[in-house]
Amino acid sequence: MEGADRKVGSLGSEDSDVELYSSVSVAVLGADGELLHSKQPSASPYSMHLHCRKVTANVLTQCFNLCLLSSLLLGILYLFFGAFPLVFGNNHGFTLSQVGLTFLGIFVGMMLGISCDPLWRRCYQHLVVRNQGKSEPEFRLPSTVAGALIVPVGLFGRCS
Repeated sequence: MEGADRKVGSLGSEDSDVELYSSVSVAVLGADGELLHSKQPSASPYSMHLHCRKVTANVLTQCFNLCLLSSLLLGILYLFFGAFPLVFGNNHGFTLSQVGLTFLGIFVGMMLGISCDPLWRRCYQHLVVRNQGKSEPEFRLPSTVAGALIVPVGLFGRCS
């Protein structure tokens, strides 16, 4: 709180009265840079309502996008589990043990994905170190982008 007030106090150097705003306080400086008066901003109910709406919309949008990606991938996985016995058992005449072996492709793909986790953790740690030790949610995006490209390739490669 003191740092923001100090910064506000150091910014006034013009010949007229200057109003400076920080997230902590409002300061009015005179022509010589002296502090005429300082007060905490009062938040109106309307501004609080707008702030809450923006935060809620931001959180819901991010959660919705993450849930959409997860639900799409889990839905595809569920369809595979339901469709394999029907397609390979009924259409191709596979026995029960042969139908079970068709799931090995999904198992191998999941194991390859899990084995890539150390690579993505190193990438994430590198981005955190580059950002002076601060973690950001966007640092997880490189693995998501790679997955968004690899999953359709794997699906269409399997269908052909």
